[in-house]
Amino acid sequence: MIKKGDFIQIEYTGSVDGQIFDTTNQMIAQKAGMSNPHMHFGPIIICVGKGHVLTGLDKHIEGKEIGKSFTITLSPEEGFGKKNAKLIQLVGIHKFTKAGVMPQVGLQVNVDNMMGIIRTVTGGRVIVDFNHPLSGKELTYAINIKSKVDDLKSQVKAILELELHEHDATVTAEGKKVVATVSRKYPPELNAKITQAIKEMTGAELTLQEKKEEKAQPKEALKQDSNRQAAEPKKQVMESKKQVAEPNKQAAEPKKDSAKSKNTPDTSKKQVHAKKESNKA
Repeated sequence: MIKKGDFIQIEYTGSVDGQIFDTTNQMIAQKAGMSNPHMHFGPIIICVGKGHVLTGLDKHIEGKEIGKSFTITLSPEEGFGKKNAKLIQLVGIHKFTKAGVMPQVGLQVNVDNMMGIIRTVTGGRVIVDFNHPLSGKELTYAINIKSKVDDLKSQVKAILELELHEHDATVTAEGKKVVATVSRKYPPELNAKITQAIKEMTGAELTLQEKKEEKAQPKEALKQDSNRQAAEPKKQVMESKKQVAEPNKQAAEPKKDSAKSKNTPDTSKKQVHAKKESNKA
């Protein structure tokens, strides 16, 4: 049975009235028209009860068995909450025109760092709903619990993906000492928050370090290196021709010696006879 604090790998698809709004399955996302190059698909690893999924979803996962699939319905309170009337606000149209935005019904806008959806546009008044788009709605989730994850490095990497969106972090571990190499340097307060979260969830001591990028060579150095590489084949060809020429030269030497031998008395026999005489003596 799954309990709070367990790390598990899951797949899920969330829908409202049959319309899919979230999934870990790329094929389902493509059919629903949700796929884009910036989205990451595939099973995810979560720590149960730590807010990595909706609160209601967390509660329903507890007590389930590994390897099982199930479908649940979450009430608005378990999902994105009820509609809050205070988050439906009137905004002057001049605020949009000043920013070069033509307000239209259904347009998602950012007003004072709050994301909202324009509900009505009447004269110089715009009604913007800052509630979550799925607030007040019942959600249906189809979930498959694939496996339990006990490997420390996989646990830490999962937290970095969920909390910092670090999908390519490199994690090494020696006992409970963990070093994670990430894409950039984070503010001290965020660094401390992630370090504390990993300590609480895994018991590990985390050190975050920024990935060092290779320094680019100066253009002049690259040019020289390119010229040197271009010259190497020519040098090799010249060496090859030289090696071919050497045997030809060596082959020509016997002919030259042969030509000399016609004009030079043959003393080899005399030398052989002399050797024989020496042997007799």
